[in-house]
Amino acid sequence: MRTYRVVERLERGSLFVLQCSSGQYHQVRSLNLMPTTGLALRGDNPHLGFGLLQCLASGAIYRVNFQSINDGALAPRLTSMPYAAPAKADSWTVTATINKTVAIGKETTLKVRGRVTPKAAGQKVVLQQRVGNKKTWKATGTTKVKNNGTYVLKDDPSTPGPDHPISSSRGSSVASWPPHPTR
Repeated sequence: MRTYRVVERLERGSLFVLQCSSGQYHQVRSLNLMPTTGLALRGDNPHLGFGLLQCLASGAIYRVNFQSINDGALAPRLTSMPYAAPAKADSWTVTATINKTVAIGKETTLKVRGRVTPKAAGQKVVLQQRVGNKKTWKATGTTKVKNNGTYVLKDDPSTPGPDHPISSSRGSSVASWPPHPTR
């Protein structure tokens, strides 16, 4: 995996220039979203052709086509923008366990306990539920991470739903448990 930074958007269509953590410059064509200058991305090692890059801040996925790799001709006009590695706090691992695997609506209180590493004291953890076959998730509970990196979420289920994932304040789903058919 490599970390990249968008150093320039080119005037020609959907082209932009990336600088990777090794200092090399690559010309890339966006196939869906156009990233902003300065954005930090992560993805596979540079190679000609199709690739996926993920934004470290938002988690957005960029479909790209690497047009040129280690292109020294791109570097001279970009020397005022050296590569800076993103802060490690942009990436956390969140674990979750639940006290029950089946819940009876309005009778059972679920407790979700977990740990965030590296410790993220004060950051928000969100419990979400997707109801039925809907594609959207609804927040059903929030809590903050304690100084020791742990958290506890309580949920009194009242809506039937197949899943309750845990997500960090960055918004990406990081843990889930089996369906709750009686919820």
